[in-house]
Amino acid sequence: MRRHTAFAPEPYRLHDGRELIVRPIRPDDAAELQALAGRLSAHALRLRFFSPITAARLAALERGHFFPHLAEVDFKERGAWVAHVPGEAAIRAVGRYQRQSDPAEAEIAFVVEEPFQGQGVCTELLHHLAAYANTLGIYRLIAVVLAENIGMIEVLRQSGYPYRMVGEGEVDRLTLDIASPAKD
Repeated sequence: MRRHTAFAPEPYRLHDGRELIVRPIRPDDAAELQALAGRLSAHALRLRFFSPITAARLAALERGHFFPHLAEVDFKERGAWVAHVPGEAAIRAVGRYQRQSDPAEAEIAFVVEEPFQGQGVCTELLHHLAAYANTLGIYRLIAVVLAENIGMIEVLRQSGYPYRMVGEGEVDRLTLDIASPAKD
């Protein structure tokens, strides 16, 4: 398992040979987050936000300053890492955490642009989040995933971290124990 350097941008080679750079999010990434949302299919948006995101709802989110809010993190209570192609500004994937009421837990969420799905970028983002979260005393990452989102569930189950999964109707709750490094 590669060791991550938390805040240094790191190259990552996708399964198909393309390269991405993984780095912490910056406040000036808000416009690129908005552009990423605009490139996602309705299906991908529904899997991420658990409900249909129509053009009108996306516009309302944009007017409500939703995307700038997502780019402004303190890296204590909330943090995020993004992935982009070297030399390009376009964000292709984002993974984030939000600390919970139990300070040893954080909820995580990911979104990956469709042409980059299935290439290992979500797993790479997860390992960055986990490595950094451990430095904050966060030892459990919780993902609430639509039960139909088999791809994301498999990413989490195969991440190398011990996990517990509980079905809650239309959603599954996976708790990853990140107190130790993931096993290959």
